[in-house]
Amino acid sequence: MSDGLDLFKSGIKGIAPGAFENMDQLERLDLGRNELTELKASTFRGLRRLRELTLRANDIREIAAGAFLGLRALEFLDLSDNTRNHETDLKPGCFAGLGKLRELKLGHNYINSFQDGVFRDLTSLEMLDLKGMWGYVGLGCVHAFAAGLSTAVACSDNYNYEQTAPFFAGNYRMDYAQAVSYCASLGAGAEIAVIESADENERARRACGRSACWLGLEEVGGDVSTPAESQIWRWCDGSEAAYLNWDLAQGEPQNKNKTSGNGERWIFDKRNAIMNCCGTTDVDSDGEWRAFLGEWEDAKPLCRLFRPRVWLGWHNQWGSHCGTG
Repeated sequence: MSDGLDLFKSGIKGIAPGAFENMDQLERLDLGRNELTELKASTFRGLRRLRELTLRANDIREIAAGAFLGLRALEFLDLSDNTRNHETDLKPGCFAGLGKLRELKLGHNYINSFQDGVFRDLTSLEMLDLKGMWGYVGLGCVHAFAAGLSTAVACSDNYNYEQTAPFFAGNYRMDYAQAVSYCASLGAGAEIAVIESADENERARRACGRSACWLGLEEVGGDVSTPAESQIWRWCDGSEAAYLNWDLAQGEPQNKNKTSGNGERWIFDKRNAIMNCCGTTDVDSDGEWRAFLGEWEDAKPLCRLFRPRVWLGWHNQWGSHCGTG
């Protein structure tokens, strides 16, 4: 028997139990562009040497727990482009037994959530492709990590996370407190962005895109009259801001304390910070920072995943992640 079986576009609507029992020499199986709608437990039992399995462009709406049991040698699995008009339901445990899987393609599917632990059994996974995901949420790598995907996995999605990791920008503008809460709600150790180097700032800039984005930077002490050179800024977890990228050409960080031409008094003690200015549209963020009022709802949350806590000394001990107390 050949080590490969091509059943691409063969009109297959279902797979009978035990269909592959006598094919234990098979290493590659292509079931792409058929009419499969579900994968039941142990569907592929008997394919103990299979290394590559392609199931793209079917209409698979449910993948049961244990669907791939027995595929202990599988390294590549393509489940992309299965549902657009119907949601695909990935049951917890659906990837059980795939301890050698290295690459998983789930893009171009209609999936609204990743249930906790759905990726738990993928201990050797190196690459996850989520490009082109459909659904109300717009799932991406950050949602996969929150569901338990190992942070060592190289992940790609509609948000270009492969170029922005570990930073991720939300879709909607809000005030600073809401941004902190939003990032914390993502799980996976996410927090409002802390940036520690020029390289990280470039990745954050890419994540921010064509919008103003909140940073986790806060002024300590001072007031509206404190000049820029005397202001003290720390990250919201209490750690020192050793790297800064203020828009110095505009005198940042600056407050506003002046009287307009018609006698109106403007007093803004700006104690938070954003990347890019004022929600400029159709222009990518320049990556420079400006002081901002926390109650203004003019910036998107810029979140950072997986940042270890920092030691703040014996008095404060371990610093909390921003927004977690």
